[in-house]
Amino acid sequence: MNKKELKAIRERMGLKQTEFAARLRINQGSVSRMESGEMIITPPMELLIELVAKEAGVEVTHAQAGSRAATPKAADRAGAGHPASPSRREENRISRRRR
Repeated sequence: MNKKELKAIRERMGLKQTEFAARLRINQGSVSRMESGEMIITPPMELLIELVAKEAGVEVTHAQAGSRAATPKAADRAGAGHPASPSRREENRISRRRR
């Protein structure tokens, strides 16, 4: 799911960012950052968005078939610079062992 698809889903639901955020149980700033492309839409978040949209009777279509699948490009982006990425956790674990 990309930022345009996210915004289209929210608009088809007829919700403002704050209302959409409340349904997802996240803050409005996160919705804004995902829609602007500043924040990556992770596969779990994409799934949550799809479920909330489906519950509201909004059909979710994808620009690319299987966009939720972890393609190498998406997998590279998902952990890039994110503090909770497995590579960062692994680095911290190794670092702690050396101390």
